[in-house]
Amino acid sequence: MVMPMVKGVVPILTILITLVLGLLIALRPVCDPMNAADVAEFEEVSRPIEERRETNFYGLRTFQQRDGQCHYCKSAIEFWFFF
Repeated sequence: MVMPMVKGVVPILTILITLVLGLLIALRPVCDPMNAADVAEFEEVSRPIEERRETNFYGLRTFQQRDGQCHYCKSAIEFWFFF
């Protein structure tokens, strides 16, 4: 026999856990490698990528050099809706 108070808490906890997991997935940092054409396009609009100091939600630099290649880093939700 389940107590009535516990029956009401289970759906609320399920929804809360689902929302928290959804936020964690949406806000996780993602770095996408850029090809030479993408780098040229960004530099055409503004200053060279090496000089840029923008940071994302986590305080990570938006443009990063990794293994000799430039990467564009944002949260997953930014890639889903704004790129």
